[in-house]
Amino acid sequence: MPVTTAIATADPENGLLMGLNAGANVIMPDFTPVNYRKNYKIYNNKTHITLERAKEIIQKANRIISSHKGDTLKRP
Repeated sequence: MPVTTAIATADPENGLLMGLNAGANVIMPDFTPVNYRKNYKIYNNKTHITLERAKEIIQKANRIISSHKGDTLKRP
């Protein structure tokens, strides 16, 4: 379950951490280049979540940062 920019925008200081503590297991960072962000503005004051910020929150939540890309397990 992802924790998105919407919760980070609603509570910039604690939103991502609260999402992880409520059961989220994915943070959705924003890798959109600066000059294209205006084209993806879905609401006002959208918080920009960098990879560094995501790592900081994951560590603050005492979670482990996975090196896997998160594919669904394939079953025969």
